[in-house]
Formats: sequence, structure tokens, C-alpha cells
Amino acid sequence: MLDGANRRSWTARFNPLAVIGFACGQAITLAVVLGPIIGQPWLNGFRNYFSSDQFAYAAIATNVSQGNLALVEPFNETGQLFYPSAWYFVIGLFSRLTGV
Repeated sequence: MLDGANRRSWTARFNPLAVIGFACGQAITLAVVLGPIIGQPWLNGFRNYFSSDQFAYAAIATNVSQGNLALVEPFNETGQLFYPSAWYFVIGLFSRLTGV
């Protein structure tokens, strides 16, 4: 039984259209994600890549370091925080405790 399964060609195990579709999907996703930094020097592209998110993360740490422990969205203070903020909360606490 296993010998027959091992002798099948790869096209019998994987649908070629599915493989091509997956590869095209990956290429499109990569182009969309890297699109904002194409044509920029590496360091500038990295710094500008979703800079608003980076500013929000810095604002979370700054708010915590200044004693504002409420985890709200730092720019419009909607009362909801959708950023992964635990690490930035720890950085803010460290800054508050050490004065750095």
C-alpha cells in the first residue's frame, strides 16, 4: 500500500493549480507588504515602514513612563487598544522605575 503511494507523481499528490495559486498569492502578499519601502534606501525604508504604528508604540511606552497606566489608543484615546502593547507597557514601567 505504501509503495503505491510513494510511486505517485507529485502532480497526483498536489494539485498544480493549487500550488500555482498559492505561489501567486504569496508573491502578491509580499509585493503589498514591501510596496511602501521599494525604491527607498534600506534604512530610510525601514524607519518609514508603518511609521504611525511605531509612533503609537512609542506613545504607549511614554504614557506608561509618565504614570498614565490606562491602556488606551495613544492618539485618539478611544478607550480601546488594538496594538500588542504588553512589551511597550514593560518598557514604560522600566523607564518610570529607572528614570531612563
